[in-house]
Amino acid sequence: MRRMWGVKVRRRVIAQASFVCPRCGVDRMGSEVEPQRWFMIGRAPIIPLATLPREIVCGTCDHRSDPGVLEIPTADQLTEYLTLSMRSSIAFVVRSGRTSALDFSIGEPVGLAAVGVMTTGGHEYDLAQLRHDVANIDDDQTRANLRRLSAELTPHGKQCYLNRMAAIALADGEMSARERMALIDLGVALGMSAPHINGVLAVAALQPEAA
Repeated sequence: MRRMWGVKVRRRVIAQASFVCPRCGVDRMGSEVEPQRWFMIGRAPIIPLATLPREIVCGTCDHRSDPGVLEIPTADQLTEYLTLSMRSSIAFVVRSGRTSALDFSIGEPVGLAAVGVMTTGGHEYDLAQLRHDVANIDDDQTRANLRRLSAELTPHGKQCYLNRMAAIALADGEMSARERMALIDLGVALGMSAPHINGVLAVAALQPEAA
């Protein structure tokens, strides 16, 4: 005779989620679900029992992952992190080249170099946006953006990033002490060592001379 009672796990969808599926290896849409054990009679849930840890279920391959997988940035999130980080870093460097806090001018060489760094990377950007960023930059948020991005960049990627920022500082001539300190600040936020930072800045300073 077939048993009419037992325990079964039922899953309730909590939210939809975009994440990097460990099995597919790419960005996927899936569901965040909450498993719950139920005492069943026939097919009817009668008594809720233990609530189990939540899972992320891939909508493509049905693979179940720990919610920690949501902490891995998707391609879209990485693009957003990079754009925000570059804009705030550029504004950070441009502002450091000013002679005083009341100097709101942006020289043409620096402005063109700053816009060029963004547009070369495939981002839409212009001088109006640069002026807005310089006027509204938040130093702490700039550092936070870079710390979040640093885990996704290789040592070479960090070097290239800092080198681009150094090119902006050097666009109107020799790097000032304030500009150098700003670049060091960015390098530290990226998790670079002091020798690595100093090496990047030393090489960058030689490039205009070589040109």
